[in-house]
This record gives sequence, C-alpha cells and structure tokens, in this order.
Amino acid sequence: MKELISTFLSPARVLLLSILFVFAGVFSVFGAEPLKIGVLATLGVEQCLKSWTPMADYLTGQIPGQTFVIVPLTHAQVAPAVQEGKVDFILSQFLYLCRAGAALRR
Repeated sequence: MKELISTFLSPARVLLLSILFVFAGVFSVFGAEPLKIGVLATLGVEQCLKSWTPMADYLTGQIPGQTFVIVPLTHAQVAPAVQEGKVDFILSQFLYLCRAGAALRR
C-alpha cells in the first residue's frame, strides 16, 4: 500500500494536482464537459491509462460536477492535440513541451 501511495504521489503528479486545484474555480466554467488531460504515453496507451486513470478518478471525486479523463498521446500527437483543442491540459516532459510550444508558434 505504501508503495502504491508513493507511486501515485510522484513529484510530477503532485505538481499537476497542485496546478489543477489552483484553477479549481475555472472548472465550474467548463460544466459537464469532461476535462481532458493529455499524457505523453511513452510506454504505450495501456500503461499510460493504467498509471494515470487513478489520478483522473481522484480529481473527478474531489471537484464536484467535474469529470477528468486521460488522453494518451504519442510525441507526434501532442502539438496537433493542443492546436485542435482536443486536450485541456498536457502532462509531459518539460523539454518536450518547450519544443512542442515552439512548433505551435511557427
């Protein structure tokens, strides 16, 4: 159990949870639409969902009236998903996000 908790509360997840709770007031604007969290699925879709769905479920339980879903993405899918509004948040490696942001500005 202790290992499960320490895995769930990794530094990246704690940071993401903190950011999401800071913007909790904004979530009420979205209403019934699920908020989509794009996650870089470096180990494949199945492993991504297995690792991150508990966090989405936790957030759904903590923020009344809001649903969160995980959207696994490959490196090639991140920039288009952001550009096309298919995700509301992105969870990825910082350097990759910088490169994806630069690509979006071109």
